[in-house]
Order: sequence, then C-alpha cells, then structure tokens
Amino acid sequence: MSDGTPKVAPTESCIACSKAETRTVVLVEGEAEWHIAALMRFVSLPQAEASGTFRAYFGCDPGIVPRVRVACAFRLCRDCADKTGARVTEIGQSGIVYAQS
Repeated sequence: MSDGTPKVAPTESCIACSKAETRTVVLVEGEAEWHIAALMRFVSLPQAEASGTFRAYFGCDPGIVPRVRVACAFRLCRDCADKTGARVTEIGQSGIVYAQS
C-alpha cells in the first residue's frame, strides 16, 4: 500500500519508470480529481500516490487542490504507455488530450 509519497521522476524522465530522455507525454485536462484518476489509470499509481503526485506538481497542501480546470503533460514513455493503453504524444506536437467533460 502506498503512503502517498509523490511520484516525481528525474528531469525529462518517464513518470512511471524513470526512463531518461522521454520525449512523449500523456496530455490531461480537467479538475484535480481528473488528473488523479489519469495518474492512477495511465501510470498505475495507487490513489494516495497519485494524489500526492498531483499536489507535488501543482504545489498544493494536503487536502487542498485547485478548483479550476488545469492542463498538464506528464512524461510517459511508449513502453509504459503500451502497458496501460495510454495514447502519448511527442513533445511539441498536438495529440490526444484526455479532457474532463
């Protein structure tokens, strides 16, 4: 079970496996809960760790998250994306955005 420690990969690395120089991202747009669900689904993080990761990315205190829609590009290598079915986009290119309706 996760203790909620955020999953933060080294600079320019895959958030799931830390593969260096990852040039692909999964694009997510929505409220905090949407991003947390995306991290659980596409990065296979437990809920507490996904929540901690979102807070780390956006600088939120525990229990406090933005109540606005935000967009984020989480680096995810193709190998990790294939494991979860995520559709990734090359950095700097337009692509699939997993947007909250």
